[in-house]
Amino acid sequence: MKKLSFGEIVIRILQISLFCVAVIACCCFDREQVLFLEDQSGRKAAEILLGSSGFTLEYRHSVHLTPVYEVYEIGSGDKLLLKETRFYSLGVGMPFGAEEGTFSEEEGIFVLSGLNREFKSLPLRISAIPEHRVVIGGQAYLLLSFCEPDGVINIRTAKKWIFKK
Repeated sequence: MKKLSFGEIVIRILQISLFCVAVIACCCFDREQVLFLEDQSGRKAAEILLGSSGFTLEYRHSVHLTPVYEVYEIGSGDKLLLKETRFYSLGVGMPFGAEEGTFSEEEGIFVLSGLNREFKSLPLRISAIPEHRVVIGGQAYLLLSFCEPDGVINIRTAKKWIFKK
């Protein structure tokens, strides 16, 4: 058996260490879809785990003061896809036709479905009146808790390595 030099021993130790780190990383981490809420300067205000689901953006319409629900899924390239909008009244600032999807009424709720509007991010000015919130898996996150009144929150998504619990 050939005797190894000090340099060869160091290289072998590094190789074994790298192999162990790679094994640990594969066993302990997953790439998960995360929703990022960022302020105007691009600073992350929150990171919310999406998993394989999308999210709903809920707010109160500024004119009609009725709830609006926008349902988003995550598309390729971490794009946000608006799939459906639900609302309770027609009029100023509300969709009224099915140019891009199917317009229907379900038990008093107007539904514009079959949409595929694609967004890289959603910049929103957040004030107290609309009560903007993001709902993920039944958990609601009030956006005003992540910024000052009349501040801007930018919503985007990306995959991130997450430690498995």
